[in-house]
Amino acid sequence: MTPAFLWHRACSILKLGQSKRGGGWPDALNIEHIATLHYYRDGDMAEALRSLLAAAIASGSLEPAGCDRIEGDEDYRLLARRMGLESRAPATRTRDIPMVSRGAYRDWPDRPDIPGDSPLHGWIDAPERPEESGDDWRRDPGIDPSEKQERAILETLKALGYDPLAVPNGGKAKARELCGIEYPELFSPTSFGTAWNRLKDAQKVRMKNHSRYSHRGAD
Repeated sequence: MTPAFLWHRACSILKLGQSKRGGGWPDALNIEHIATLHYYRDGDMAEALRSLLAAAIASGSLEPAGCDRIEGDEDYRLLARRMGLESRAPATRTRDIPMVSRGAYRDWPDRPDIPGDSPLHGWIDAPERPEESGDDWRRDPGIDPSEKQERAILETLKALGYDPLAVPNGGKAKARELCGIEYPELFSPTSFGTAWNRLKDAQKVRMKNHSRYSHRGAD
């Protein structure tokens, strides 16, 4: 899976808002996000790793990369309601969470192995892409923009694990969202649908339930 697809998964797990999704993987993550993504299926292991990271930073064995300041107004109001308290003007509760860079976490001797299905691989294992990388076609002025869009869609379907001729229900929407994340220079709000229809007319993409719904004009 591509780093962009794993970033998309990470944003869903961390429940990040749209304003924080556009930049892709940052150079550093706070230790709560690292622990959550490392063990996203196991809350107890994630909490143990968060404690281990905090202790390593405190002892000097893991170098921090600044702090991530989290505004906690909403957390404060939820806590007040649970306790049956009324607050006319909720105080702002902020937390400064230590951050760790990709390189520091990658090289940390005490770092546990990352589970194979963890989206954190998209951050820690992302290679630096040289200019002559395999996606030079994105910058090739000799390739028509329409062809680039079609290739982007097909590669995105492959990254999602879909057969382009048997895209499951919901697959088109996921491909649209991921194309917007990984190929923002190729797609406007309407161009994905136009490019999808070109591929459909050329019989290069088809929904898995195509025969069932073809009489209703489905994709």
